[in-house]
Amino acid sequence: MLDYINDGLDPDQRNLTMHPVALSAAQRSLFPDEAVLEYVLADTASFCLAFNQSAAQIVRLPVGRMQIAAVVSRYRAAIAQGKSDVQDAGKLFSLLVAPVPASLRTERLIVVPYPSCASRQSMKWTLRRAMRCTYLSL
Repeated sequence: MLDYINDGLDPDQRNLTMHPVALSAAQRSLFPDEAVLEYVLADTASFCLAFNQSAAQIVRLPVGRMQIAAVVSRYRAAIAQGKSDVQDAGKLFSLLVAPVPASLRTERLIVVPYPSCASRQSMKWTLRRAMRCTYLSL
């Protein structure tokens, strides 16, 4: 069923050991105003698994890992310098959040970052490690 995601991954990504949690169990752990956005980024195709208590969808993102990484890098650099980068913030929103159907973008989003944002081990699913943030419409 998810072969098209696997096809977009590099060999290192395909060989990661996962400890998956059933989607229904993850959904039951959410509050009514929460949704999860979990990202899988590859060179040619990137995806977001988006779900809330009652629905789930795999969303193909408009660009690959390199384009997203470039915007993230610029945005992080601006923040590190104490600057506000509204343009890159808006770009990240348009690349990572806007493609997700509005019905799956609740008031509180739990964002599970791609491992390059932390470590390869963060690919393992765990809500404990997920960053909880407030959804802001741009």
